[in-house]
Amino acid sequence: MLANPAVTSAIIGANRPDQLDETLAAVDQPIDPEIKAKLDEATREYHFGDALR
Repeated sequence: MLANPAVTSAIIGANRPDQLDETLAAVDQPIDPEIKAKLDEATREYHFGDALR
């Protein structure tokens, strides 16, 4: 989510503290542009407010 420049914050959830630690650690990990493109394509119909690309 945070790789999208239109997103200013993300809501995360955790049931245990260790889940929160893992999620927050992932923020510092860059996403491969090819994987991001595949994810964007797979979820394109759910991008409310975005024009179809």
